[in-house]
Amino acid sequence: MRKAIYMSPQDNVATLLEKAEAQETVTLLSKKNTPLGELVARNTIPYGFKMAVTDIPADTDILKYGVPIARSTRPIWQGEMVHIHNATSRRMEIPDQMKQEMLRELSLADSAHKGVTNDAV
Repeated sequence: MRKAIYMSPQDNVATLLEKAEAQETVTLLSKKNTPLGELVARNTIPYGFKMAVTDIPADTDILKYGVPIARSTRPIWQGEMVHIHNATSRRMEIPDQMKQEMLRELSLADSAHKGVTNDAV
């Protein structure tokens, strides 16, 4: 069983503390290391990446530490990785060429939405 840290009750994402493969169970932990529940990863999610803890509609704030860090560019399902293929950052703008290279490295190039910019999370 894999683990993810859930920083605030207002958050709609948790950060993976180890890589989770698709269909693996992930235990959500509080900041005090208390188990809060379990989710199933919908896809492979690398260490340090974010996972949706609820369904997130398109054009909705992505919350971590109770504050918006990004905005969804399409619906994101519970258990799905949240990254540049489905969210746009509030922190920085990434050139499209760099975004495409990042998606290729993550094997997500087919998931990218053309025309979406400022997509780092």
